[in-house]
Amino acid sequence: MELDNLYSDRAHGPGDRVSRALPVRGGAPVTGRRAWLAERSDGARWHAGIDLTGRPGSPVFAPENGVVDLVLEDANATPGWRGYGPGVVRVRGASGAWHVLAHIVPRARVGDVVQLGAQLAEQSASRHVHWEVRAAPQPTQGRAVVEDCADPLAWVEGRIVRWPGTCPP
Repeated sequence: MELDNLYSDRAHGPGDRVSRALPVRGGAPVTGRRAWLAERSDGARWHAGIDLTGRPGSPVFAPENGVVDLVLEDANATPGWRGYGPGVVRVRGASGAWHVLAHIVPRARVGDVVQLGAQLAEQSASRHVHWEVRAAPQPTQGRAVVEDCADPLAWVEGRIVRWPGTCPP
């Protein structure tokens, strides 16, 4: 299966069937310091998500069905969201996960009910989309061990379903 078409439609528990997909088509995860749980700022914090490459203006899609619960046009000017800018869209997914899509130009609005693949934003001039999959809605702060996170690529494959209170391996 090609990465840009990575998609899962499997049962993840009794009566649970959630379709999942990458929020960027035709992109690839950036490696090195932008990879999942890479050390940042000389070990002062962790990279809580993955960065997916793309061209400015390319669409950014909903990774699953859900509801948009946060839209920040200027995340860098919003307390607690510095470094996530220019924009952020957060979706509460049907799986229970929170999806933080950052370094984007938002097109969605708070309260939008979205289906898998609905356009939420466009890629900004940063040429990548930062994507976090979390058990809680708040962003990572400082040197937090990211105990409420999941590897987005594992999540899309259906390998992460519930969080036991610590970061999955």
